[in-house]
Amino acid sequence: MQIQNPVLPGFNPDPSIVRVGDTYYIATSTFEWFPGVRIHESKDLVHWNLVKNVLDTTTLLDMRGNPSSGGIWAPDLSYAEGKFWLVYTDVKITDGAFKDMTNYLTTAKEIQGPWSAPIKLNGIGFDASLFHDDDGRKYLVQQTWDHREYHHPFDGITLTEFDVATMKLKPETQRTIFEGTEVKLVEGPHIYKINGEYYLFAAEGGTVFTHQEVVARSKTLEAHSFQLAPNTPFITNFDTPNSYLQKQGHGSLVDTPSGEWYYASLTARPWNHATESATDPRGWSTLGREAAIQKVEFDQDGWPYIVGGHGGKTFVEAPKDAIFTEAPIDHSQHDEFDSSTLDINWNT
Repeated sequence: MQIQNPVLPGFNPDPSIVRVGDTYYIATSTFEWFPGVRIHESKDLVHWNLVKNVLDTTTLLDMRGNPSSGGIWAPDLSYAEGKFWLVYTDVKITDGAFKDMTNYLTTAKEIQGPWSAPIKLNGIGFDASLFHDDDGRKYLVQQTWDHREYHHPFDGITLTEFDVATMKLKPETQRTIFEGTEVKLVEGPHIYKINGEYYLFAAEGGTVFTHQEVVARSKTLEAHSFQLAPNTPFITNFDTPNSYLQKQGHGSLVDTPSGEWYYASLTARPWNHATESATDPRGWSTLGREAAIQKVEFDQDGWPYIVGGHGGKTFVEAPKDAIFTEAPIDHSQHDEFDSSTLDINWNT
């Protein structure tokens, strides 16, 4: 059995993947459209079913006044201490010197909920994720926005300890752990602890054809301690213009029960056109940001790499321990609108 990319076609950007037991979950955002965050479920990384729209009340999400391309950016879904943790950013202004945005946290013991009332974390940046260290401590890792004149707005990746007792951040612990590369626009960070070392995955280059993912690692979580991988970039399609999948990056890592590794990221499939322009040389991606999955292995020095090359593949080997379902890979939808409520698949 093979994974066929994109696994979540259509508008499913910035996938955050997590495994709980033998079940995988992916959270994606819907920007200025409700429901804000969608969660898909799978047993094999091949077949995915939409199982929950999390932000289904105005208590969890009030998008009145949100602009086009604002709303929910890059949710982060994790699991620890017997419950799911969802961090999400609500962006109210996208084109100002200071993006009006707030990062929230909600939790639930079951994926279907009930999800807790949101906790306001901060508003200094976006693409926040929660890292659960094996010593019980938790940290919020995020892109930080610098609104000062003559400063680059993407001000690196910062880490702030989260106090579980008070359910608040400890601002005195905030520090920059990674500045990114010369590609700039570093964002979408996720941290994983593997074999005693901390691995930071982060996106760069913006969600255009220069998009890429980079990996850095450190033995500690101290400021400026993360060192960039020698095989950078981890994934990109900038130098693979003929690939079916483009713009890959801004993703997250997951392991299987038997110890294999996979990486879920956004992707896009451009329609090439005869009158290409300098600003859009590879065509328009009319289905927006979709979600793809690539297989990952580690080299002899412990650095992760995409199996088949950093351009990724359309067809990817499924996990050896996957619990394969018999459902066809069919993403078509049909609605007679004969119910008093809209189908779960609709955006509004």
